[in-house]
Amino acid sequence: MTSRSRAAHAATPAYGALADDAVQHVDGRLTWGDSLQRRRLEAHVASRYTGERRTHLQALADLLPAHGLVSRMVGGDDPVLWVWHPHTGRRTLVFATPSNRGWLFLWSPGGQGGADDLSGTCAELRRTLDVPQPGAE
Repeated sequence: MTSRSRAAHAATPAYGALADDAVQHVDGRLTWGDSLQRRRLEAHVASRYTGERRTHLQALADLLPAHGLVSRMVGGDDPVLWVWHPHTGRRTLVFATPSNRGWLFLWSPGGQGGADDLSGTCAELRRTLDVPQPGAE
C-alpha cells in the first residue's frame, strides 16, 4: 500500500458517516475504487428502505379506491405512487420517506400525511385532487 493510498484510506469515513463531501483525499481526486465504494454504499442505503417504502405505498394504494381515487405504483427500485382523480383529472405523485416521526407521504402541492394514519392521508389526498383542473369542465 502506498503512502497516498494509506492517506486516502484513512480519510474515508465509516459507512454511517458518509456525506456528500465526506470522502477526502490528499490531492482532492476521487479514484475509481472510491467511486465504486460510494455507489455500493448508496445502493445499500437505498435498498434498505425500498421494501419498507413499497409496503407503505401499497397500503395507501389499497385504501384509495374507497376514497374514489385510482393509483399505480411506478418507479421500480425507487417506488412512488401515481394517484389520480378520475372525475377531476387531477393527479400527483406520492413519495414515502422515513422521518423522525415515522414514515411520511409527501405529494404536490405541499401535501403530506402519515403512514400511521392511512385513512386521514387518503382523505387529504382526495381533498387535494377534488379541485378541478383549470380549463376542465
